[in-house]
Amino acid sequence: MKRICGAVQRCRQHLWLQVCMIFGVSIAVVIICYHQYMRAEYSGFLLEKNYLMEQKVLETMQKNLDHSLKEYIDMGASIAVNDEVYSIAEVLNKLELSERK
Repeated sequence: MKRICGAVQRCRQHLWLQVCMIFGVSIAVVIICYHQYMRAEYSGFLLEKNYLMEQKVLETMQKNLDHSLKEYIDMGASIAVNDEVYSIAEVLNKLELSERK
């Protein structure tokens, strides 16, 4: 307690100690404000980059999916319009109808 009272007494007696203390406190406040600002900006930056990276990954996956499905769709379309497959389906339908009777 004596040390604190002695420090306060010295600070009141010496003007340069008051100026240094005001200067130090003001620098500390500026540093704290700048730190809070940079932390908020950096978290916003990380969220934005994360969102952009996620969008790019989803776009790439969509392109891969479209490319792989295109082959199956083309194969299905070629089978659907193939005359041989159509004639086989007609024969099978006729066989089913004849078996039911």
